[in-house]
Amino acid sequence: MTYQTLFQNQPAAPSFEPLALPSLVLLPPLAARSDEELVQLLSQQQTAHDGKDAALRCAVLMVLYDRHCQFCFSFALRLLGNPAQAEEAMQVVYLALWHTPTSFSLTGKSFRGCLVTAMLDHLAALR
Repeated sequence: MTYQTLFQNQPAAPSFEPLALPSLVLLPPLAARSDEELVQLLSQQQTAHDGKDAALRCAVLMVLYDRHCQFCFSFALRLLGNPAQAEEAMQVVYLALWHTPTSFSLTGKSFRGCLVTAMLDHLAALR
């Protein structure tokens, strides 16, 4: 599963310039950064309104997704028992990260711990 699968059939981004993924040469080495640094970078760029900053946010989310998608999907699948529902729950969690990265405070917690908490909160809201 890739980030494209996660975000397919989603409404278009707000009226930004067309988003093109930035060149890997122009990006800081995001893959080498810790999860905490990436979430902080995502939070700092949240109010950005130009295409370059939005593309950077997208790249940061891609790195976080690639690192943790297997864990998040496996966790959701164990809880729900249905792959389609697990994918949907995972999508909700990552969209929450995109829209409100400040809610993923990593102070004293791991990013995976925050994913688990967000997943459990989402599932509790469904019941």
